[in-house]
Amino acid sequence: MEVINPRNTSRTCYPCGHVDKANRTTQDRFVCRVCGHVDQADHNAALNIAYLGYVQYMTTTHGYWAAWSTGLQSART
Repeated sequence: MEVINPRNTSRTCYPCGHVDKANRTTQDRFVCRVCGHVDQADHNAALNIAYLGYVQYMTTTHGYWAAWSTGLQSART
């Protein structure tokens, strides 16, 4: 289990990474001001949390060796 700081995950665009309070047009709607990505706000935040968890895991010693043994190099391209 990884502990993830959820700060700004609801303001961050999952596809492009742009962070802006204005990305949250309503309580439940997310629209990125840069790339135009539209999503349900909680879903977008959950994707960001999952991504941050993956990155945190892969940067630990265990994750580092797991990445090299499987040939996995990056979650987000």
